Amino acid sequence: MAQVTFSMSMNAELKREFDAVCQEFGLSAAAAFIMFAQAVVRERRIPIEIEASPVESARAAGKEAFSALRQSVKERDLQGMNLDDINEEIRRTRIRDDR
Repeated sequence: MAQVTFSMSMNAELKREFDAVCQEFGLSAAAAFIMFAQAVVRERRIPIEIEASPVESARAAGKEAFSALRQSVKERDLQGMNLDDINEEIRRTRIRDDR
C-alpha cells in the first residue's frame, strides 16, 4: 500500500506532553497516530481508552508519602538524627528484616 505524508499543527506544549506520554508507552508520536487512525477505521468511532498515570496523581502520591515519612519521624522523635544515625538505623533494620 502506498505511503503518504500527514502533516498537522498543534500547540508546542501539547506536542511535548504528547511525545512524553507516547514514550511512556514505548511509542513514537507517529506510531500512536497510526494506531489511532487504524482504530477509528476499524471501529468506526473515536476510541479514546489508552491511559497513563496522570502527572498530578504521581506528584500527590509523592507528597503524601513524604508527609507520612515526616509524621513518622516526628512521632518517633527522630528529628535530630544525623547521617551516621540514619545509616545505623538502616543497617539495624536490614539485619532485623534478614532474620
